[in-house]
Amino acid sequence: MQEELESSKNIISDLTREIDSSEMCTAEKLAKQENAIDMMDRAISMRQMHLETLLEEKEELEADKKSMEGRIKNIREKALQRKFQSRFWMVMFGMSVTEHIIPGTLPMIAETFIIPVTIGLVTGDSLTNKVMRSALVAIGAGYFRIDKMLRAVPSLV
Repeated sequence: MQEELESSKNIISDLTREIDSSEMCTAEKLAKQENAIDMMDRAISMRQMHLETLLEEKEELEADKKSMEGRIKNIREKALQRKFQSRFWMVMFGMSVTEHIIPGTLPMIAETFIIPVTIGLVTGDSLTNKVMRSALVAIGAGYFRIDKMLRAVPSLV
């Protein structure tokens, strides 16, 4: 806006010099000067109105963008929740069918495999258990993108 005011002042001063150097009467010179000044004022006011309109539109678009982001986040959360629910119930259905076909399968699998492996993984001191714990931590960090979470924490330096 300041640049346009400066350029308008320069144009007005150029027109003023041109009018002063021409051989017209004073009334004609004043009329030409006033016409040039009025024309510049109208151009400046039109640009200012255009700028104000654009700023208002920008605020409206930002508000629409924010509401759209909220809707998208809400829809994404619902989709993730339904995805989890569908997988959970599919696993439960599979386990139910397995238990119905071969009774006692699930308790046997839990006692034979799941409980000993979990206890060994948590409290075990062997190299295999340490490697498995490290791998699970690395997989969890990758899955939950801990690096992004840590970058979001403001630094104290």
